[in-house]
Order: sequence, then structure tokens, then C-alpha cells
Amino acid sequence: MVTELADRRADDDPLKSLGITASDVELLTSRWSRADVVDLDRLACFALRP
Repeated sequence: MVTELADRRADDDPLKSLGITASDVELLTSRWSRADVVDLDRLACFALRP
């Protein structure tokens, strides 16, 4: 999964809500046995394994 990270946009950016927050990342990765994350500047790529 590839998604934008909310904390990489300025606070006054109207598109900030499109990204996921740190708590969203924790929720996303918590139920998988393995979650590899690659930082792609404003984006993050998640490889999630059951």
C-alpha cells in the first residue's frame, strides 16, 4: 500500500487531511505479523504480511 503522510504537509495546507497520521500508521500496521515501511518523502510504502 502506498499513501501520503499527513505530517509531511504544512499545517495550513488544505490537502493535509488526505494523508494518514502517525496513529493511523500504528493502527494500520498493528494487526499484521510483519509490516515493512519504506519512506518515499511525502509518501510511505507499506508491505503488510499476514
